[in-house]
Amino acid sequence: MRRRSIRTRLTLLTAAAVTGIATLVGGLAWLGLRQTLLQQVENALQGIARGPATQLSPEDIARIQKTPLTGAPVIEVQILLPGGKIVRSAQNTVRLPVSPEDRAVAAGRISEASYSVATPAGSFQVLTVRGPRGATFQFAGSLADVDAALWRDGLIMIALVAGSAVAGAAVGSVVAVTGLRPVGRLTRAATWIADTRDLRSPILVEGHDEVAQLGRAFNTMLAALGDVRQAQQELIEDAAHELRTPMSSMRTNIELLIRADERLPQADRHALLGDLNRVSTELTELVSDLVELARTPDAEELAVPGDLTEVVARAIRRVSARRPEARFRLDSSQQVTVVARMASVERAVVNLLDNATKFGPPGQLVDVRLARSADGLAEITVADRGPGIPAGERERIFRRFHRMDEARAIPGSGLGLAIVHKTATSHGGDVTAEPRPGGGSVFRLRLPAGQGLDGIAPRDTEIARNARSGA
Repeated sequence: MRRRSIRTRLTLLTAAAVTGIATLVGGLAWLGLRQTLLQQVENALQGIARGPATQLSPEDIARIQKTPLTGAPVIEVQILLPGGKIVRSAQNTVRLPVSPEDRAVAAGRISEASYSVATPAGSFQVLTVRGPRGATFQFAGSLADVDAALWRDGLIMIALVAGSAVAGAAVGSVVAVTGLRPVGRLTRAATWIADTRDLRSPILVEGHDEVAQLGRAFNTMLAALGDVRQAQQELIEDAAHELRTPMSSMRTNIELLIRADERLPQADRHALLGDLNRVSTELTELVSDLVELARTPDAEELAVPGDLTEVVARAIRRVSARRPEARFRLDSSQQVTVVARMASVERAVVNLLDNATKFGPPGQLVDVRLARSADGLAEITVADRGPGIPAGERERIFRRFHRMDEARAIPGSGLGLAIVHKTATSHGGDVTAEPRPGGGSVFRLRLPAGQGLDGIAPRDTEIARNARSGA
């Protein structure tokens, strides 16, 4: 069934449903008709049993040449005498069987018995009652007319069921074609989009049914894909623009080293090699940041519960290893737990610490604090003593490759804070920058806090203790 088209399946299901209902209704009608006809024969037998027939003697019954009971339906009469002898009318054509129910009536255990029986002469409805002087009367009505009526009506109902099946299939086909027409339009639109790669043209949606909801969901998906494509295009263009300058500088220096050869003074040679080393380091950092920025948030790492104290402490150790002159003071007196991609969060904290040490005065003390905000979020605060950020730049610094004029002379890719912003938003949080009282900037990275972790107690690592003391 699954290999067939939806139109065929709808047609077959509709035809099957209509056929099933028609069969059920026809069967119930046939059974009702049968019960009605049998009840009519039963009522006729009951009328005879309550009449003068039971007052006739066996001898009178046996002498009757043409029973007045003959008619439609044909009535057979048979008497069971106490000694076991059976007396029948001379016009009777059937010897009725004597059933256990008949013997129970003759013995006086029950008042009457009614049942259907098949004989060589056809089917009969039998009513057995007890008469005077111990005689038991069996009145049998022929069911030939009943059987004929049921056969005729059964054929009619079979024909009606067959016609219902054909009509159901036709209706199902019409319903399938009509109902699937919007799906066909959706399919053609999706095929056109796949062929043209045009994600800017939404699909025309009409109505409010399930197909319309599917179309709206498809348009939402197209919009999301369009945003992703636009972001990728912007990232490629920005990356190409940012890579052009260091690549040009590196190519120029390499060409100069090749052409000048031994004629280049040793001091200039060392200067060029140092510049090449610096540019190559910038390119490495830029490529690493581009990969981090382009990576899907959950492509390589799953969100797990953890204590932010450890994450921030590791970030401080990493930054301290490459910037020995930097000093950090960590305030982690309060346990803060989150369910997050810990490596991404650590990378974001490293970028904030790098940013603080890069643009602040040498030997400055960077304050790092862990706490829960008033609205219940986990908050990582990094406060530096740098030159500060103008109000108009506090939102733009989180864009890719955006650098303030004062920062262009300092090595960097311009992606560090963009990675912080991406990490925050992908976790359902945010990051902001604001002025620090007394000079400098305060960056706040906020993430949804966890509900607490079993087995994790508030603790300070060695780096945290050293950081508090200003070491």
